[in-house]
Amino acid sequence: VRNLRLTATLAQGGSLVQGLHSVNGSKHGLVPVKGIDEQSKIVSEASMSHTQLVLFWLLVSGIFAVALITVTVVYSCVSSGSGDSDKEESKLTSSYGPSVVVDPTEEDFGENLTSYLHLSWFSINFKDKQHEQQWYSSGEGAKQTAYSARVLAFVCCGMAAYEIMQICLASVQKMGVSVTAHIVVFIVQVVLLMLLLLSIRNSSKYLYWPCLFAMHFLIPATALPPLTPSCKELAHLSESKDLCDSYWGSELMCLDEAVRHVDCSPQGHTAMQIVMTWILLQPWVLPGLEHMHMVWGWIFIVFPGWVKATSLMTGDTVFDSWDCAIRMGILSLT
Repeated sequence: VRNLRLTATLAQGGSLVQGLHSVNGSKHGLVPVKGIDEQSKIVSEASMSHTQLVLFWLLVSGIFAVALITVTVVYSCVSSGSGDSDKEESKLTSSYGPSVVVDPTEEDFGENLTSYLHLSWFSINFKDKQHEQQWYSSGEGAKQTAYSARVLAFVCCGMAAYEIMQICLASVQKMGVSVTAHIVVFIVQVVLLMLLLLSIRNSSKYLYWPCLFAMHFLIPATALPPLTPSCKELAHLSESKDLCDSYWGSELMCLDEAVRHVDCSPQGHTAMQIVMTWILLQPWVLPGLEHMHMVWGWIFIVFPGWVKATSLMTGDTVFDSWDCAIRMGILSLT
């Protein structure tokens, strides 16, 4: 179905490529029609201009900022509400008698932590302030921040390696992917890795949270142009030996793989697998389980917003609203 839609995209623009074929189980490929010179001209026409790219990334950043502010405000309101209930509970406790002071050295938070917690549908809080103070005085909160920063540092290393691979591929391919954009993302990943190492060393949540938000932006953004070709650009590419370096051989694995995976949209196979893996890592990268609900803001605000922005700026019609809804459901189940 995706290949048929790509073919329809070609037909709408008077394209260089006649279509995608899959005959007798053979792998999908692009059928060349015209020469490389005209192909390069058409691909450049299908690409977004610099002004459009700037406007697109401003729109993408604005959508992410709206989601971040919305989630922060909602979480703050719910946390303050639970805090007021804790204050009322402490007043009632103090009116009936003095509280029992427990020696922090005698507490074993590893085994008995759940008995000190108040679990609700949105947040997790301590039942009284004494145990919360003991938690922080014993360094458990700092240990959790350092542990989360360590996991996120490994994720950052993996994404940096992924960017190196993309830089190498983009340097030998003519698929409408910007090598400069991948280099910029790689540099940002290196800077984030250095900040995460400082966060591990100092157990600083003030360093960790900005890095976490940056990774929430960068990891899904790898599926946006010019870090990946648009579906219109991918459809206009022909199967030619000049598209890739001779290292890739005559069958052009790079182009064929991009077509089969529909790697031209945030809804493509590779992009969805990366995002699903990132969601599954949230229990380890978030400092607390009460922060897990922040992921809903990304699923229901950032993802559909970025999909709509990409469709408006590139004019791609490979995916429709039903496809976006299905993918939101898959991410929610993840």
